[in-house]
Amino acid sequence: MQIGEEGRYYLFYCLHRSLTVSVAVCDEPAGEYQFYGHIRYVDGILYGQKQGDVFNFDPGVLKDDDGRIYLYTGLSYLKDAPMRKYLAGMFQIDGSYCVELDKDMLTLKSDPVLAVPGEVLSEGTDFEGYRFLRQAACGILMGGII
Repeated sequence: MQIGEEGRYYLFYCLHRSLTVSVAVCDEPAGEYQFYGHIRYVDGILYGQKQGDVFNFDPGVLKDDDGRIYLYTGLSYLKDAPMRKYLAGMFQIDGSYCVELDKDMLTLKSDPVLAVPGEVLSEGTDFEGYRFLRQAACGILMGGII
């Protein structure tokens, strides 16, 4: 979630099996959100719909001290995962990627940049051996921390 320039609250999410990032907006953080739109390229094509786009998953947004807005999204499959073989070449599935958003909170201002590499791209880097970025979550799943 992020607060826009006008003080409204923007919630970024991916629906199950959707390749796009959706955005909802509300005047208060715990209010009733309304659909606002999808993250898109300047030409209107939805981010996640072009071949080679990032496979969007678990979006997070950062508003930097200078007011610039960044969207982080992506996923990574293990090297030998069947899903990796299936999606290879269709989407970027090798980690978490970052793009800059326009002030409208919907339009991309930059191309995706790899922020945190997944298992395959982490080989030979400081990330090797750490499969992916873990974020704080509320809960426990099957005896382990989510």
